[in-house]
Amino acid sequence: MKNASTVLYLKIAGFIYKLHFQKSNTVNSIFIRNSIKSMYHGFVEGDFSGTSDYTIKFIDRTTISFLHDNKKTVYIEIYQIKKPTLIVTNYHISGSQFRLLLRNSMMELLENSGDLMMHCSSVVLKKNVASLFFGNEGMGKSTVVNMLKSHYMPLADDSGIVRYINKRFYFYQNMMVERHRFYKDKKHYLIGPIFILRKSSEVKIVKINNKQQILSFMFTQLWSKTQKPKKKQINTIINLVKTNDFYFLFFNNKNNSQLVQALSKLKPS
Repeated sequence: MKNASTVLYLKIAGFIYKLHFQKSNTVNSIFIRNSIKSMYHGFVEGDFSGTSDYTIKFIDRTTISFLHDNKKTVYIEIYQIKKPTLIVTNYHISGSQFRLLLRNSMMELLENSGDLMMHCSSVVLKKNVASLFFGNEGMGKSTVVNMLKSHYMPLADDSGIVRYINKRFYFYQNMMVERHRFYKDKKHYLIGPIFILRKSSEVKIVKINNKQQILSFMFTQLWSKTQKPKKKQINTIINLVKTNDFYFLFFNNKNNSQLVQALSKLKPS
């Protein structure tokens, strides 16, 4: 018996994804749809009747394409880009491969809109306001969130999405796997104070008044499909640095209470 075609909508970082599951004689497309719905349940958009931003079509294929290069490396075809906002994939795709597909398509959407996928961690500092933590590899982005999770709800410990909408900056969770498990959904949060992490024997917060010293660093924290950010993204980063409060956060992984106390005393301008 043939399965009927079915659709699932996901809302990630404010963008609407339409997932279309082609009817199949060999695969239970309803089961595949429900598996994705369960995996990304926080991003599921219920009754949606508008225009989607990106379409992903699942089709039934009995063969898988392989590509060999001159270095004896074998590539497996995961999806085909049919149009700028249309991807066709198949039911043999794995969960990790589908997440990669989502990440690549999200980067394209963000590049076109001038928004950012950033290498950062984040917590909810107060209702509907997120603080972001940046730092080079090993500086403690994941550690600081783990230390704060008993007092502040974690949003990300490795990456997140920053969007500039109606002259305000918002933080969104993305679809990537984090180092620590926590709930993810389609909510957005106003961006509050932003911290550059520094390891230290003492805990202290120092406001950064000279924004020029961190501007070049912030460009290194952008995740993009291309080596150079698009002009819109450059302007977004400049505006983010210009309009938001930035601080150096000196901390170590032994003083949880001092870290929580320092953040609670912070009075952003």
